[in-house]
Amino acid sequence: MTRTIISILIPFIAPFILYAIWAWFTNRKKEALADGKPLASWQTWPWAILFSVGSVLATATLVVLFFFGEPVQEGRWVPPTVVNGEMIPGHYEPIPRPPTDD
Repeated sequence: MTRTIISILIPFIAPFILYAIWAWFTNRKKEALADGKPLASWQTWPWAILFSVGSVLATATLVVLFFFGEPVQEGRWVPPTVVNGEMIPGHYEPIPRPPTDD
């Protein structure tokens, strides 16, 4: 269920949420200009906002993947093969440990 939310629902809803936030800020800016109020310095330069939003989204993505990502598989990857007309799916095989001299 978590994978479905992360891989389908969030990428679908995120643009709508970001657009709503952008529209809200744009509306506030237009109202301030119409009232003759001076704009804050950050409102005249959008690059700081874009960089901040991008940094927050990248950090959030890394945090979510850290907590909800699949654990790292240990072993040697064996690609899918066909043996006697039967498809054997790809899988991990454990790496044999070298013998130790005790």
